[in-house]
Amino acid sequence: MQYNQSALLLDENRILLEQNNEKICRQSSRSTVVGNAKVMSYDDIIKAQRKHDLKPVKPGSIHQKSSKTVDRLLSKSEKKMQSRIHKIYKAI
Repeated sequence: MQYNQSALLLDENRILLEQNNEKICRQSSRSTVVGNAKVMSYDDIIKAQRKHDLKPVKPGSIHQKSSKTVDRLLSKSEKKMQSRIHKIYKAI
C-alpha cells in the first residue's frame, strides 16, 4: 500500500517538475516581434476599410480586375446594404 502511494507521489512530482521546466523555458525565450500591432475597435476597422476602399487603384496594378474598381466609392458591404435599402423602398 505504501509502495503505491510513494509511486504516485513520485509520478506527481515528475509531472510538476516538467510543468515548471516548461514555464521556465517559456520565460527565458524571447518573443519575436514581426511588426506593429494595434488594438482596434469595430469603428476603427470600418473607418480603415472605407479609407482603403476609397484609395484609387494604380492603373498598372496586378490586383486591378476591372475599371470599375478605380471608380469604386462604396465598399462591398455598403453596396449590399444600399441594395437592400432600395429593395425595401421599392416594396413600399
